[in-house]
Amino acid sequence: MTSKFLIFSFVILLIAASISGQVWKSDITNLNKLSLNENGQQKELDDKSSSEKQSKKAIYFLSAGINFSSYLQEEGDWQPGYSIGLTFNFEVSKKISITLPFSYARINAAPQNVEGKSYSNDGYIYKTFVDREISVGFIEFPILVSYKLFSKTKYDLSYLLGPGLIIAVKDLSKSVQPEDVTITDEIIDTHDFPLDPVDTRFTIPNSGLNLSTGIRFHLSRFYIDLLYVLYPYEIKAINKLNSISLKLGIDI
Repeated sequence: MTSKFLIFSFVILLIAASISGQVWKSDITNLNKLSLNENGQQKELDDKSSSEKQSKKAIYFLSAGINFSSYLQEEGDWQPGYSIGLTFNFEVSKKISITLPFSYARINAAPQNVEGKSYSNDGYIYKTFVDREISVGFIEFPILVSYKLFSKTKYDLSYLLGPGLIIAVKDLSKSVQPEDVTITDEIIDTHDFPLDPVDTRFTIPNSGLNLSTGIRFHLSRFYIDLLYVLYPYEIKAINKLNSISLKLGIDI
């Protein structure tokens, strides 16, 4: 009787141990599934966050600033102007972006002793020197490549370079006054038709292309651009023009 009871008790213990093992295994499996679900939810959140970051690759921001301009190889001080516009920035990679500013720029310059011509009634063309006050409004469409020189958590610094289309929309230049013109005795040519004493053929502004280069500092929603812009053709038939601009932008 005792041996049968011991055998029976042993069998009961084995069955209980087996059931306990199955329950433990089931608990472990459930914990693993729970962990996988949590990881999946975390991955889903990470993917969502990543998707939101991807959508932030395209940024629009308003910008406004000042510029200082002068003519190349001409006497005269740098003159202040301004610009205002909208910029589209698209991130191509972690380092490279495409920046497309669309802006109106008022360019002012004051070249002095600009060499010109004076047509006299005696049939001679004399060399003249003219002081000018130039002011032209341009619509500008640069296409700039932006390369990040370094990037931190809260800010980054980029290098900008690219060409742009410019359209002269308004000439706000002051007319030449007689006291601004110095007529020399140097004869440079002759003519057989009467014309105005001062050559006015260079009063029309010109459209064309320019070239921009500079740096951009980005902090949170703010952008600061410091650019050098070259207009590599004669503006109002005087000479090439260069400009330094400082712009502040905020994304919208």
